[in-house]
Amino acid sequence: MKLLFKMKDKLNIFFKLQSQIYRFILFFLSVTLIVYIIPKKGKFQYEFDEGKPWKYETLIAPFDFSILKTKSELEAEKSEIIKNSKKYFFKSNTISDSI
Repeated sequence: MKLLFKMKDKLNIFFKLQSQIYRFILFFLSVTLIVYIIPKKGKFQYEFDEGKPWKYETLIAPFDFSILKTKSELEAEKSEIIKNSKKYFFKSNTISDSI
Protein backbone atom coordinates (compact mmCIF):
# COMPACT_ATOMS: atom_id res chain seq x y z
CA MET A 1 0.00 0.00 0.00
CA LYS A 2 2.84 2.34 0.88
CA LEU A 3 4.43 1.65 -2.50
CA LEU A 4 1.19 2.55 -4.28
CA PHE A 5 1.06 5.96 -2.57
CA LYS A 6 4.66 6.71 -3.56
CA MET A 7 3.88 5.79 -7.16
CA LYS A 8 0.79 8.05 -7.17
CA ASP A 9 2.83 10.91 -5.72
CA LYS A 10 5.43 10.53 -8.46
CA LEU A 11 2.75 10.45 -11.13
CA ASN A 12 1.06 13.54 -9.67
CA ILE A 13 4.37 15.38 -9.71
CA PHE A 14 4.93 14.29 -13.33
CA PHE A 15 1.48 15.48 -14.41
CA LYS A 16 1.99 18.81 -12.67
CA LEU A 17 5.33 19.33 -14.39
CA GLN A 18 4.17 17.94 -17.74
CA SER A 19 3.80 21.31 -19.51
CA GLN A 20 7.22 22.44 -18.29
CA ILE A 21 8.78 19.18 -19.48
CA TYR A 22 7.19 19.60 -22.92
CA ARG A 23 8.42 23.19 -23.09
CA PHE A 24 11.95 22.09 -22.24
CA ILE A 25 11.87 19.33 -24.87
CA LEU A 26 10.46 21.72 -27.48
CA PHE A 27 13.11 24.33 -26.63
CA PHE A 28 15.90 21.76 -26.86
CA LEU A 29 14.63 20.43 -30.22
CA SER A 30 14.27 23.98 -31.59
CA VAL A 31 17.80 24.95 -30.61
CA THR A 32 19.17 21.71 -32.05
CA LEU A 33 17.32 22.24 -35.34
CA ILE A 34 18.47 25.86 -35.65
CA VAL A 35 22.11 24.94 -34.96
CA TYR A 36 21.89 22.15 -37.53
CA ILE A 37 20.36 24.40 -40.22
CA ILE A 38 22.73 27.37 -39.83
CA PRO A 39 25.81 26.84 -42.06
CA LYS A 40 29.08 26.38 -40.28
CA LYS A 41 31.24 28.11 -42.87
CA GLY A 42 30.37 30.52 -45.67
CA LYS A 43 31.20 29.28 -49.14
CA PHE A 44 32.52 31.41 -51.99
CA GLN A 45 30.18 30.74 -54.89
CA TYR A 46 32.79 31.06 -57.66
CA GLU A 47 35.74 28.90 -58.65
CA PHE A 48 38.88 30.64 -59.82
CA ASP A 49 42.50 29.81 -60.57
CA GLU A 50 45.41 32.17 -60.15
CA GLY A 51 46.72 33.40 -63.48
CA LYS A 52 43.58 32.39 -65.40
CA PRO A 53 40.91 34.81 -66.69
CA TRP A 54 37.73 35.35 -64.70
CA LYS A 55 35.01 32.99 -66.02
CA TYR A 56 31.90 34.67 -64.63
CA GLU A 57 30.10 38.01 -64.98
CA THR A 58 31.60 41.10 -63.41
CA LEU A 59 32.48 40.66 -59.75
CA ILE A 60 31.44 43.67 -57.69
CA ALA A 61 32.27 44.12 -54.02
CA PRO A 62 29.23 44.67 -51.77
CA PHE A 63 31.07 47.52 -50.07
CA ASP A 64 33.45 50.36 -50.98
CA PHE A 65 37.09 50.22 -50.05
CA SER A 66 39.84 52.75 -50.57
CA ILE A 67 43.19 52.19 -52.25
CA LEU A 68 45.73 54.31 -50.45
CA LYS A 69 48.35 55.83 -52.77
CA THR A 70 50.74 58.70 -52.37
CA LYS A 71 50.53 61.80 -54.57
CA SER A 72 53.66 60.75 -56.45
CA GLU A 73 52.15 57.35 -57.27
CA LEU A 74 48.95 58.98 -58.51
CA GLU A 75 50.86 61.48 -60.67
CA ALA A 76 53.00 58.67 -62.13
CA GLU A 77 49.87 56.69 -63.03
CA LYS A 78 48.18 59.72 -64.58
CA SER A 79 51.23 60.57 -66.73
CA GLU A 80 51.56 56.91 -67.82
CA ILE A 81 47.89 56.82 -68.86
CA ILE A 82 48.25 60.07 -70.79
CA LYS A 83 51.38 58.78 -72.58
CA ASN A 84 49.91 55.39 -73.49
CA SER A 85 46.41 56.47 -74.45
CA LYS A 86 45.52 56.84 -78.12
CA LYS A 87 43.87 60.05 -79.20
CA TYR A 88 40.86 59.81 -81.50
CA PHE A 89 39.61 62.76 -83.52
CA PHE A 90 36.67 62.89 -85.88
CA LYS A 91 36.61 65.26 -88.83
CA SER A 92 33.31 66.91 -89.52
CA ASN A 93 32.96 68.39 -93.02
CA THR A 94 29.83 70.34 -92.08
CA ILE A 95 31.70 72.61 -89.68
CA SER A 96 34.34 73.62 -92.23
CA ASP A 97 31.62 74.50 -94.73
CA SER A 98 29.82 76.73 -92.27
CA ILE A 99 32.96 78.72 -91.38
